[in-house]
Amino acid sequence: MALDRQGRSELDRARTHQRDTNPAKGSFDYSKYRDKDVKQRLEAIFHGKCAYCETLYDASGPMDVEHFRPKGGVAGEVHPGYWWLAAAWENLLPSCIDCNRKREQRIVEMRESLTDLQLESRRTGAATASGKHDSFPLNHGGIRASTEACDLTSERPLLLNPCVDDPAEHLVFSIDAGKPALVSAQFDASGAPSARGLASIHLFGLNRLGLVQNRTRTLRQMQFMGEAILDLSGLADDLRDIVIADAIEARRMRMVVDQLEALKDRMLAELKGMTRPEAQYSTMATAWLAAFKDRIRVPGPVV
Repeated sequence: MALDRQGRSELDRARTHQRDTNPAKGSFDYSKYRDKDVKQRLEAIFHGKCAYCETLYDASGPMDVEHFRPKGGVAGEVHPGYWWLAAAWENLLPSCIDCNRKREQRIVEMRESLTDLQLESRRTGAATASGKHDSFPLNHGGIRASTEACDLTSERPLLLNPCVDDPAEHLVFSIDAGKPALVSAQFDASGAPSARGLASIHLFGLNRLGLVQNRTRTLRQMQFMGEAILDLSGLADDLRDIVIADAIEARRMRMVVDQLEALKDRMLAELKGMTRPEAQYSTMATAWLAAFKDRIRVPGPVV
């Protein structure tokens, strides 16, 4: 870690700043988390995607280096912020500006249909503020850490941490044909929605209009390819069952069937590629492919 002329690290200087009781001391300027090499490593680890919504930065704008535990204060509380984690690697995540910054967004409701979604760009409905910013709510029974010596494991964060939590345990995507690709809270064994899922959807704005439209386009693409695969599979089966006496014509028919099977395999490979970590919205794509694989007979596993 780079040191200043007095041999102090940024964390050392932040500690000194926090001990200073002068009310006129101002705010501390954290900068190490913005270093170019930090951004490059975060982009590589998360494949150029927002850690929260999985949108590729090229599609949404510049990357923000986001602090899972906010460094400068906590919304709704008198708290100094988790200043000692301002440059801690485990507290840094790449985020799109819409998930990280508090902005006015049009939130798509669960009751809206795909037709409604297609008309959203013409509407002027009330906007809702979303974006994490300095929010960091705790689950029931969590104990807020306020100093460097506190135990973070006692906090029980209400927000999902992409590096620690499995989103599938708390979030579920709408993948039905004709519906927008919305995300909702997963239900537990007792039938209650995940509180962490609900909080994350709300604060990250995971159902904001632009994001839902992008996810829906990806979902429609997968559904189109899925239906084409089923059609190709059915056509290949029908042709394979045709009995042709002439050897030359039978060979030609087998070639046609083989071409159909090859095309089907190529489309299956394309669908599988959409579930890889580097693909945009791969979590939703994985859920869709898991449901789709039961509808088609393929030699070996799809995922």
